[in-house]
Amino acid sequence: GVVTSHTDYTTGKFTVNSFEPEEYQQLVAEARFQSAIKNTRLGMFTWWALRDFTDTKYKAPEGLNTKGLTTYAGDPKDSYYLLRCFLRSDVRTVRLTSKRYFLRRGSATDGVKAYSNAPSLTLTLNGQVVSTLANGKYAQKDSSYSGNQTVADVFFWPAQFHTGANTISVSDGSGNTDSATVYFYGSGGLPALPVTNPLVTNLSSSNSANPAYYMNMPVQPQWPIYYDFDSTADNSFDDVPAAVQGATWIATHRVTKSGLSTALSFTVTDNATIYVMCTKTGSAPAFLAGFTETNDAGLVWRDNNLNLVPALLFSRQVSANESVTIPAADRDALVMFQRTGSGTPQVTAPVFSPGGGSYSSAQNVTLTSATPGASIRYTTDGSAPSETAGTLYSSPVEVANSTTLNAIAYEAGFSDSPVSTASYAIGTGGGSTTVSFEAESLAYTPSGATASVQTDSNSSGGKWVELAGNSAGDFIDFAVPGVPAGTYQLQMEWKGNNSRGILQLSVDGTNLGPALDQYASGQTYPTTTFGPVTFASAGSHTIRLTVTGKNSKSGSYQLSADKFIFAGQ
Repeated sequence: GVVTSHTDYTTGKFTVNSFEPEEYQQLVAEARFQSAIKNTRLGMFTWWALRDFTDTKYKAPEGLNTKGLTTYAGDPKDSYYLLRCFLRSDVRTVRLTSKRYFLRRGSATDGVKAYSNAPSLTLTLNGQVVSTLANGKYAQKDSSYSGNQTVADVFFWPAQFHTGANTISVSDGSGNTDSATVYFYGSGGLPALPVTNPLVTNLSSSNSANPAYYMNMPVQPQWPIYYDFDSTADNSFDDVPAAVQGATWIATHRVTKSGLSTALSFTVTDNATIYVMCTKTGSAPAFLAGFTETNDAGLVWRDNNLNLVPALLFSRQVSANESVTIPAADRDALVMFQRTGSGTPQVTAPVFSPGGGSYSSAQNVTLTSATPGASIRYTTDGSAPSETAGTLYSSPVEVANSTTLNAIAYEAGFSDSPVSTASYAIGTGGGSTTVSFEAESLAYTPSGATASVQTDSNSSGGKWVELAGNSAGDFIDFAVPGVPAGTYQLQMEWKGNNSRGILQLSVDGTNLGPALDQYASGQTYPTTTFGPVTFASAGSHTIRLTVTGKNSKSGSYQLSADKFIFAGQ
């Protein structure tokens, strides 16, 4: 199984020692593990190799034997996780397969596969629950793999992808999840979903035979960097250099293949650093005029022959809305992006006075923005205001009945403010009790990153939930059940550390409070009050924590949640 070679599940193409996609090894492993471990319960079962090793089977004469359960670099393949499911019932495993097959151009209904030793798994695709499947219902359909048999610990959904990015998550309902982003650019895809604030737009390739696609997700070690997936472009990172960890990138065919040379043109929407990593040869890369070589000595990455070869990293600073063209590369190369900051000032969000809450009589609410000259529009029907939608604010708003005010501020030369929201309960005392929920006891769904329950005796209940965020935009949803009607101050207990990101909390899709920077030089256990929320009736609600960035001192974008408290007002 070559982790830089892939094929659709429904196609199943392979050529032994020449084209051995990871999906081929999946099918072989499923059939062999089921036959030898589940069906016959042999006293001993031997797989050919735990790890790929030097051999001439693949990419001769300097090649590898790729039949191992891990790569030559020791990175587990999908089949490794299936074997763990079969042998380690004491260790819960949840693994989405083919995550390295990041860009697909075959069938839109090729589906989603996962490995798990859980009793059941639930698939969520693009924020919508697809279905929950029971373990033991998957059957192979190809007898060439000793198939047509039911295989345990394998789950498959014939789900349909949207064109563009698709966020995938599977959960066992007990806090164990795995997630991935897959881009689809074949035929038959559902309409593309909206993309919020992409860093790269207007991307084009000068060669129609080599389309370019912006991958709005981080580069990964041991992943292919090109989307050929056919054994002719096995280039990959070994380790991702520190400067480009979390960077997004442009995916193309391997540019040094015959007929696939291409120049790339695009526009960046924010201040950013463009990085280009390329193979080091005897001459300087002339196509990178205007770029500066970084001081990263000793860089290496894997070439098409899977060998570690010297590499160079170049950078260039660009401003928001700047258009860039990078000429055709004369060697294997990859273009990446790191957002460095907003290039357009933003209007300060409106502030309500008095703020939302429960009141015994009508209130006159004043709306203000700290940005001089800014105009404000507001709505009272729950809709989102904009520069052209809503009532233009000119005098205090009388709130005589229970109402939710939404307001936005705008000004020429600035980007619009975020929408501010305040809920007013008139003639009621609001919630009289305080209800709290341990984060680890709630059902949660991550997007863009994995989430897991961590143990810490200093945390509430001895556990907390971590989102292993990779970049801004990753998020985790917590389903909060049965909150009584009333007005509450929402508080969150959390664990600070030096690897934390900055988050924005929202309730049922509406942001609450300012962004929270969870960075701390050492371990801390604070409680943050985000502000008031009012629920007109009892019911369930969704709390979302979204990564918006990270402190410059932080080593990562991780988020933490320990306990949610609804303090009655």
